[in-house]
Amino acid sequence: MVAEQVLRKAGPLKPIEFDTIRRHPVAGAQLLQAIPAARPGLACVLFHHERWDGAGYPTGRAGKDIPIDARVLAVADAFDAMTTPRPYRRALSVSDALTEIIRCAGTQFDPELALNFVQMWEQAAASARAAS
Repeated sequence: MVAEQVLRKAGPLKPIEFDTIRRHPVAGAQLLQAIPAARPGLACVLFHHERWDGAGYPTGRAGKDIPIDARVLAVADAFDAMTTPRPYRRALSVSDALTEIIRCAGTQFDPELALNFVQMWEQAAASARAAS
C-alpha cells in the first residue's frame, strides 16, 4: 500500500514516491483477490487509472479495452480527488472540476461517460435548487 507520508506530502513527489502511487491499483486488486465476495470488483480496482488514450497505468489499456466499471470509477475518483483538499493544493470548485472532466473527455476519460457524468451532476444540482 501507499505510505501515509507519501499521501500527505505537501510538495512534489520524488520519482520513487510516484512509482509507489502508481502501484496502488495492483495492491488494491491483490487485497480484493483474498476476499471471494469482492472478486467481481477486481478489474474495476485494477484498471481505474487506465486512460482512454492509453497513457494510464498499470497496463496502458485504452478505450473500450478498459472495463466499463473501471472507466466509470476513473471519472468519479478524479472528481472526488479534484474537489477534496490535498496537502499540496486546495480543492477545486465543483464547477472547475466539471470543466476539467469535460476537458479530459476523450484523453483521460471515456468521452461518453465523462459527458454523462457532467450532465447527470448538473441535472441533480438543478433538481436540488428547484426543490429548495
